[in-house]
Amino acid sequence: MKMKQFAAALCLIVVLSVSSSRGSGRINIVVGTEAPRLEKFAAQEMAAQFRRLFDAKVVVSESPAKQPVKHQVLLGSPATNPHIKTHFAHEWPELTDQGIFIRSTRTVGQPALLVGGGSPVATLWAAYELGHRFGVRYMLHGDIFPAEPVPVRLEGLNVTMEPQFRARAWETIGDFACGSAAWGLEEHKRAIGQLAKLKFNRVVLSFSPWQPFVHYTFRGVPKSLAQLWHGAIVRVDGDTAGRRVFKGAAEFRNPDFLGQESYGEITAAATKLASGIIDAAHELGMTAALSIAPLEFPSEFKQVLLNARLHGQEKLIVGPGTQQSPTDPVLLQLTKTKIRAYLTTYPNVDVIYLALTELPDWFEHDDLAWNLLDAQFGIGKQTDLQKLLAAANRHTVSNGRKRRQRVLQGNITSLAFLQTLLTDPNVLQRANHGPVPIVVAGIDPALFFLLDQINPENAELLHGIDRSARGLAADTALFDRIPPASAKNSSLMLTLHDENIGPLPQCALGHLHKLLDKLRRQKWSGFVTTYPLLGDSAPVLHYLARASFDAEITPEQSLDDFFTAVCGAGTVASMTEFYNMLERATNIIYENDPIFALPVPGVVMKHYTEKGLPPEWWKQTLARYGDAYNEIGRALHRSDPQGRLYLTYTLKRMIFASTYFRTLQALRLASHANQDGDSETEVEQFQTALDLIHDGLRALAEQTRCHSDLGTIAILNAYGYHPMLRKLDELHAAENNLD
Repeated sequence: MKMKQFAAALCLIVVLSVSSSRGSGRINIVVGTEAPRLEKFAAQEMAAQFRRLFDAKVVVSESPAKQPVKHQVLLGSPATNPHIKTHFAHEWPELTDQGIFIRSTRTVGQPALLVGGGSPVATLWAAYELGHRFGVRYMLHGDIFPAEPVPVRLEGLNVTMEPQFRARAWETIGDFACGSAAWGLEEHKRAIGQLAKLKFNRVVLSFSPWQPFVHYTFRGVPKSLAQLWHGAIVRVDGDTAGRRVFKGAAEFRNPDFLGQESYGEITAAATKLASGIIDAAHELGMTAALSIAPLEFPSEFKQVLLNARLHGQEKLIVGPGTQQSPTDPVLLQLTKTKIRAYLTTYPNVDVIYLALTELPDWFEHDDLAWNLLDAQFGIGKQTDLQKLLAAANRHTVSNGRKRRQRVLQGNITSLAFLQTLLTDPNVLQRANHGPVPIVVAGIDPALFFLLDQINPENAELLHGIDRSARGLAADTALFDRIPPASAKNSSLMLTLHDENIGPLPQCALGHLHKLLDKLRRQKWSGFVTTYPLLGDSAPVLHYLARASFDAEITPEQSLDDFFTAVCGAGTVASMTEFYNMLERATNIIYENDPIFALPVPGVVMKHYTEKGLPPEWWKQTLARYGDAYNEIGRALHRSDPQGRLYLTYTLKRMIFASTYFRTLQALRLASHANQDGDSETEVEQFQTALDLIHDGLRALAEQTRCHSDLGTIAILNAYGYHPMLRKLDELHAAENNLD
C-alpha cells in the first residue's frame, strides 16, 4: 500500500475489541491523529515487520486501546503524538533532527515502548532500528527475518542514537550497464526503500553529458546524444553465454527504455526515470541531488567552442581548449544553459553537485585563473602559483610530474571559471524553490589548505571523486590539510566497488573503516557512496549503516552482527575469513594493475595481444580467490536455511572470479604459443579460454537478483565472449588454410 493511500485508510481503522482484559497476543501501535505522513508510514512499516516477527495480532490506531493491552508501542514524538506529549514528555531526551529514541516504559500498568525521533524521518529510522534489534537485516535487494517467530519483548530497551555523519548519500545512475544505470524505476524505488532502512538520507543522480536525462539547445545547436553505457549496443542474442536470463531479447537495455528509439522518446523516458527517483527519495524523507560536470558537454557542441578538446575513450565529451579562458563568454553561456536546463527539467531537486573533473589539457590559463582567485580571495598572501606547482611536484614520482602539474593547473582554471559562473544570481534558480544549494566536488588536494578562502559561497564540498577507497586510505594525511571549518562542510566519496576492477568480487572494508575513523575524528559532514557494480553490497552497506551511528563498531563486529542474523552464528568465522581473503585479493590487483578489469571494449582480449607468460600476481590472486571460495563452502555447510540463497549467490560470483583469471591465463598462453609459431597449442589454449569464460558467465546467470547482474553478464559477453568467438573462428580458418 502506498503511503498516501495508507494515510487516508488509517482514519478508517477500527480498533477491534480485545478478547481478554489483558490483550494477550496483541500489539497496539499508536500513532498521533495529526501525525506527519512519514510517521504514519513508519507505523505501517512497523506493523508489517511485527506481523512477520511475532506470533501476535498487530493493530495500528490513533489512540491507546481503551482496555489494557499487553504490548503497546507509542510512535512519534511529543510534537506529533499527543499521548507521548501528555504522559511521557518527561522521558523524552533532547534530540537533533536525526536523533533516534527507543525506550521501554509502562502505561496503564502494562509494558509499553516509546519509538521516535527528532523529526518524522528520524522516527521512520527508529522504526527500522527497532526491527534491526529484533533480528531483521536490511540488504539492498530485500530483508532477512529470523526463521522462526521471536518472543515479543518490549522490556529492557533504552536506545538513544545520534549520527556520527549527518550526510549519508547514495550515488546512482552512473555510466555502466553492470551498475544502476541498468535499473528501471521499479528497481530504483526498491533500492531507495532499502536504503531508507539503512538510514541513508540523500540520493545523488550522477549524469554524464552524453546521457539522455536533459535536453537543451545553444546557439542553434541542439543536444543530440542520448545514450546509455557510453553508446555501446550490447547484443545478447545468438551464441551468448548465460543467454536464458535475457528471455529471448536481442539487445540488453534498461527496461524503462524498451521500445524507445528516437532521441525524443529516449530523452522522455530518461527524464521520467530520473524524476521518479527524485520523487521516491522525497517520499522517504531523503534529499535528492543532481551531479554534473559543468565543463563537460556532448561532443556535438564542439562546433560552438573553438579548438575545444574531445575526451573519453569514445570521444563523446567535449571540454574547453586553448581558446577558452576561465572568463570566456561563450563557455560561460553554454555552461549556464546546461545548468539551467537541468534545473528546469528537475525543479524539485534539493542540491546540485558541480564536479571539477580532471582537465589536464586546460592548463594554459593558470596564470589568469590564479590572478582572478587572488583578486577575489587574497590567496597570494599565503602562497604563489609557482610555489604551489613546485610543492605538488615534490610529492609526485618523476614520470608523472608533468601530468600532475597540468591537472593542478586545470583545476585552478576550473575553480576560477566556477567563481565567475556563480556571480550570475540566476544560474542556480529553480522554479518556485529559490536558488539550489551547491556541492563543489573535486577541488585538488594541493588547494585544501586554501578551502576556507576559495570555497564558492561556503558550499558543501565533496572530496575523493577520482580515487578509490584504497588509494584514499593510503594517503589520509591529505585530509590534515583541510581547515576544520571546511572539514565540517565536507563529505568523502567512498568507492565501495571500484569500476576499474570491474565485475570481479572485491572488498574494501578495512580501508573504509580507516577512512570513517579519520572523518569522524576530523568531524566531517559525511560521505557519498559510489557503487558502479553492485554484486557485493550487503555486508559493506551494513557496516556503513551501523558505523554511521556507532563510533565503536569494527568491520569484524559488523560482519558478526550481519552473518549471525542472515546465515547463522556458525557461519561468522568463515565469512569473516572470506572477506579477509577477498580484501587481500583486491589489494593484489590494485598493487599490480589498478585498471585491470575496467568494463570497456577490449578488457578481456587485451590479454591475448599482450606478450609474455601470465604474471605471478595472477596466480597469487587466484589463490586468494580459492581460499575465499573454500570459506563460502564451509559457511554454506553451516548456514541456517534462510541464509543459503545469499551464500549461493556469493559462491557463484567466486566461481566466476576464478574462471575469469583462468580465462586470462589461457589467453596469455595462447598468445605465447602464437609468438612461438605453435598454432596448434594456440588454438587449444584459446578454446580452453573460451570454455572457461562461458562456464564463468553461466555461473553468474544461475544466480541473478537485479538488472545490473544481467548487465554484468551482457557486457562480459560483448567485451569478452563474443570477440573471443570471432577470434577463434579466425584461428580455425587460418589452420584450415594451412592444411
